[in-house]
Order: sequence, then C-alpha cells, then structure tokens
Amino acid sequence: MLKYFFFTFFIIITIGYGIANYHEPTESHAASVTSGHGIVAGSVAPMLTVEQQGKDVILHFTIMNQTEHSVKYTFPTSQRFDYIITSPSGEVVEKYSDGRMFVQYVSTLTLKPGQSLSYHPIVKNLEKGDYLVTFWLTAKEDTFKTTAAFTIK
Repeated sequence: MLKYFFFTFFIIITIGYGIANYHEPTESHAASVTSGHGIVAGSVAPMLTVEQQGKDVILHFTIMNQTEHSVKYTFPTSQRFDYIITSPSGEVVEKYSDGRMFVQYVSTLTLKPGQSLSYHPIVKNLEKGDYLVTFWLTAKEDTFKTTAAFTIK
C-alpha cells in the first residue's frame, strides 16, 4: 500500500512540475491570428522581418493562408515556433528552444482562407555585427522555414 502512495505522489509531483514550468506566450513572443482581405495567391506563404531596437531585435514571423480552403497544423508540444541566430561564420548565437521546457501535448491550429498567424519574439543584447536568423513553425505538416539577414550597428 505504501509503494502505491509513493508512486501516486511521484506522478502528481511530476505533472505539477510540468504544469508549473509551462509558460503561456507573453508579449515578447505572443501569437496572433488575423483575418486578411482576400486571397492573393494559392499557397500558404511565410514572411520574416527583423526590427532593430538598439541591441535588441524583434523577429516578425507571419504565415498567411492564401488558399481557398482552411489549413490545419498539428503541434506535438506547447512549442509553436523555433529560431536560430548564427554569425557569418556559422556559430550559433541563440536558439529559442535551448534551455526551455515545453509541455508534451498535441494541439491543432486551423487557419481559414485569408487568415494569418504571427509571432513576435524579442531577442535581447546582441553584439554589433552581422547575423542570419532562421525561423520556423514546429508543426508536423509544414515548418515554413524562412531566413533573414540583419546587422546590429
């Protein structure tokens, strides 16, 4: 009987730890789904821009459903996106998922025709120099991996 108690206690603590370390998106990397003004082309198109604010940058990643049908994306964890920033020599400066924990649950997101999905994470304290950022969704169906170069002056 005592080992069942300890087993149950262990499970409750493990689940509680996972929930306690789960973080909803904050303003620095919140997602937004917006409706557009019609279909421009026949694909789901990614777009990545970089906005510099001193030594910080805001990565603006958007996918737009430009098809005539809804598209569904399945995410195996609470992580919705990832990015990696590298120097011109290929050295990894920052990777979003490094050192983070994500809740293990499957969820889906549906984009209707004309809708877009956007993420805007902030990367802080980059040194002066040239960088390359690659940004992608962590969906099973498609990652929409896209790359942009930027310079911190």
